[in-house]
Amino acid sequence: MTNIHGIIAYPITPFTADGSGVDAAALTALGHCQPQLAEHVHGALNVGCTPEQIVEVVIQMAVYAGFPAALNGMHTVKTVFAERGLLPTGNANE
Repeated sequence: MTNIHGIIAYPITPFTADGSGVDAAALTALGHCQPQLAEHVHGALNVGCTPEQIVEVVIQMAVYAGFPAALNGMHTVKTVFAERGLLPTGNANE
């Protein structure tokens, strides 16, 4: 469990050390780099990152970069997951 200043505690999965999380975080924070974010999400999945780890990075960016940037990032991540068959329905528009 991760404890954030005694306020929130929730399970978090460790990220790989290849830098994929940093790339995804930076591109999400910029808020206008969806094509580049999509490529980095594909790359992160290719090197062994789990969908849960990628989603966690985008969720954290809501705090640091703002909710709109995180929503844009999550939409991009969801689209990539749909392309790769990682969503239950395979549809990124649901």
